[in-house]
Amino acid sequence: MPGKGYFVQHTGLRQQFKILLLFNKLSEHKKIIYDAFAGKLGDAASIDFYIYNSDFGLFKKLLQRNLSEYTHVVILPHFRERVEVEELLNDIPREKLLLLDKKLKGVTGAYGAVYENFRENIYESLEALRERLEHYQALTLIFPENTYYPDEIRDGFQQFCQDYAFPSRVVPDLAAGAYGPGRCISTCGKATWWS
Repeated sequence: MPGKGYFVQHTGLRQQFKILLLFNKLSEHKKIIYDAFAGKLGDAASIDFYIYNSDFGLFKKLLQRNLSEYTHVVILPHFRERVEVEELLNDIPREKLLLLDKKLKGVTGAYGAVYENFRENIYESLEALRERLEHYQALTLIFPENTYYPDEIRDGFQQFCQDYAFPSRVVPDLAAGAYGPGRCISTCGKATWWS
């Protein structure tokens, strides 16, 4: 009969894991993470890899589609806008969830996570440069609004400036103020020096 018949649902491969991997964007850093992840798992897993372009709507759509088919969900949670992603992630069974690169405060329970301590890292980096920074009149952090950069970067910068009495400010872009001689401009993850 037309429209009736058989199809292959499983090929019989003996893969232990089926993983949904969601990255916010492609970059050299993300490629290193993917290569290490896929290399370590080898033939033990099949990986469905998606890029959601830091867009929460696309992320939500990808996450909710066929979630029950996966043994694990691995997410790099970075979004352009400030969103409440925690509620969505709290619906994923804890044994399936692995967060990479960024810790989210509102995600509860015992789940896997490998993340960077952004606050401590920028603080320690600035501390290592403290003697050089003392030659500058003020420190300015360019921290764009509606960015996927973690707030902890800004918090660590402000804490360093407070602890070591550096005049400082946080601006959303270069147009937000004029920069004269002797200023240090630190953009998220990179430093630019004006003298």
